Amino acid sequence: MGIFDSIANKAFGQFIDVIEWVDATRNTLVWKFPREDNEIKNGAQLIVRESQAALNLPPTTSRFSPR
Repeated sequence: MGIFDSIANKAFGQFIDVIEWVDATRNTLVWKFPREDNEIKNGAQLIVRESQAALNLPPTTSRFSPR
């Protein structure tokens, strides 16, 4: 892997388009989305299932539920 491959992976791999989490165990109360140097893309899609709720914490606080 060359230096340009490393730069390309960093540049193109950091914007997240879809945020979704499926709990196979059905016993998780809280789960935090791991951002780790990733940024959520403006206009990204958040998928919230029937039994889930999502919170966007500060600097702005919002609550999301299924439609």
